[in-house]
Amino acid sequence: MDRLAVARDSRSGFAFILNYYLIHEIGPTRTTMVTYLFPLGGVILGVAFLHEQLSWQVLVGGALIVASLAVANWQPRQPLWSLRRAKSNYVFFLQSL
Repeated sequence: MDRLAVARDSRSGFAFILNYYLIHEIGPTRTTMVTYLFPLGGVILGVAFLHEQLSWQVLVGGALIVASLAVANWQPRQPLWSLRRAKSNYVFFLQSL
């Protein structure tokens, strides 16, 4: 068997397994957000290895990708009073047993 085919198939299998692991760990919605990073990685590799031109439009697009991922994954903290209420309800529940 061709070595290149074995290398290609093993990397595809690893990516397949990693995709299902991410679905299990962080959920399907956040897992699909990983695909938004591929164009950004392609641009970075193109600039680094192929000496492609980097324009301001590409920089703005990359910043928008990163900002949109940050906003989509941002989870606000619970207010302190909410944590105290949850703890007091738990203590009350334990005392009632």
